[in-house]
Amino acid sequence: MSDNSQPASFLCKAFLMLLLAAPFISSHSFAQTSDNQIDKDRMNRLKRMSDSLSIVRNYDVAIALFQDFMGLIYPMETKSAGEENDIAEAIATIDKDLIFKPLPNVVHYEDEDVVYDYIPRPTEVLVAQRFSCLNSQMPLTLNERVHEFIDFFTVRRRDYTMRMLAKKNIYFPIFEKYLAAYGLPDELKYLSIIESALNPRAISRAGAGGLWQFMPATGRMYGLKQNAFIDERFDPEKATEAACKYLKSLYNFFGGDWELALAAYNCGPGNIQKAIRRAGGKSNFWEIYNFLPKETRAYVPIFTAVVYAMNYAEEHNLVQDQPYFAIDYDVISINNYVPLRHIAEKLNVCLEDLEELNPELKRGIVPGTAAWAYPLRIPADRMDYFADNYEAIVKPGKSNAQVRYVAELTRPSRKAAVVTHKVRSGESLSTIAQKYGVSISNLKRWNNLSSDNIQVGKNLKVTPPTGDGEHKPVAATSSTTVIASNKPLPAEKSQTVVAKNTITKNAASQNTGNKAGVHIVDSGDTLWGIAKRYNMSVEQLKKLNNIKDNKLSLGQKIVVR
Repeated sequence: MSDNSQPASFLCKAFLMLLLAAPFISSHSFAQTSDNQIDKDRMNRLKRMSDSLSIVRNYDVAIALFQDFMGLIYPMETKSAGEENDIAEAIATIDKDLIFKPLPNVVHYEDEDVVYDYIPRPTEVLVAQRFSCLNSQMPLTLNERVHEFIDFFTVRRRDYTMRMLAKKNIYFPIFEKYLAAYGLPDELKYLSIIESALNPRAISRAGAGGLWQFMPATGRMYGLKQNAFIDERFDPEKATEAACKYLKSLYNFFGGDWELALAAYNCGPGNIQKAIRRAGGKSNFWEIYNFLPKETRAYVPIFTAVVYAMNYAEEHNLVQDQPYFAIDYDVISINNYVPLRHIAEKLNVCLEDLEELNPELKRGIVPGTAAWAYPLRIPADRMDYFADNYEAIVKPGKSNAQVRYVAELTRPSRKAAVVTHKVRSGESLSTIAQKYGVSISNLKRWNNLSSDNIQVGKNLKVTPPTGDGEHKPVAATSSTTVIASNKPLPAEKSQTVVAKNTITKNAASQNTGNKAGVHIVDSGDTLWGIAKRYNMSVEQLKKLNNIKDNKLSLGQKIVVR
């Protein structure tokens, strides 16, 4: 790079050098003062100015520029030996006192490809102007609280925003497709940034999981399958469609108010209704703001700030030049229990890539059967190889029964992390159980409660489900002994054990005495909840059971399909 193409900071540095050299070059007319000296205070001030420059990248170029300046003003061939010595002394002084004595908090780089992180600080007026130009399909409120979070995402946590900009190319096309299909505002795609930081495997302390952070019970209500092998809350496509259904139902429930719908997505519609009652019937988010849970108060302002930050990232010098892109994939059908690692080895692809394409697989096993082929995503460039080597790829190293048997026994312990919940005003065992995706009977058993009455302020112990929604005691069995002995399991025996485990699992997942096609009403059950659970409409449920109203009784048997 030539001298005349150096950054302006070099010229500024050279100019300061020139000023500092003036006391040593008495014959220069441009440096004359009354006593031909620059006072000490000015000298120190210039040195501080030079040190405060954020980068000194190339000392040699700076010196060359200084000498060029001197050559232009006073040609070297006309200088006397004394004058040349004066210039050399000036350079040595700058070398000693300025260039290599920077302020301790200034970082110096010597490469010529340094990227400077310039952080713009727009005024609130400019932010408001940009905000008004957002082509938003939903009403967004800009106020002091939102300004604080805009500053958070564009100044204080720029690294977080940059990571979201890197990931958006992977997930936003999926979000946009389903939002458009359900007639929802495109801005809702930014909600997943708040919920999961665009991490499809994210799990909260309360047990919510996936890009859209569904609790197990809510996920099942919206058709997300969860069992020992898969958890569709972690499937980006299926979870996004379920989130669209849930958001649309909340929007309709709160009379077309998106701010209330978003708040309800965070804390549940029951808490929003309670806040509305405590606010005297006011139904605007900002009017019930002080009556909402603390986390929910920040939820809507954060969403608004994220919408702004993602739309005006470049104006805030947030430019992501290393974005991630989704892996191009094809879908294959696997009608066998096959370890994912086996498929990765046969296809000669990274196991991590297959896990990224199929995040809903919990145990690293593809749970295909003869009756139901599992749709597995594989890199598109391996599709032809798969078609040519189908038998070798889908044939696992163990029999189906053995693979399934091992998967059942390697399931994590049910001793999940215990969460402490402090009872708030207006809460009941039913609402708390629904929040954590557990049953009321388990909630009472964990806390030695003999009735459904609870006191405000009482701390309840809750063990959220790990994904299957089951809470059954962990006990040593003969199957545990078999695994510990490290002996191969005969195929016939494994099939018998699997069948036994399956029966036990089904029995554990239903109420005592429950038969196939019959649901026994438990505390907190509603017709709407039962219908959703069994993928039926309320009208179908009522017609099937000759129910005239919406009342249910504890222990009542409801026929389901």
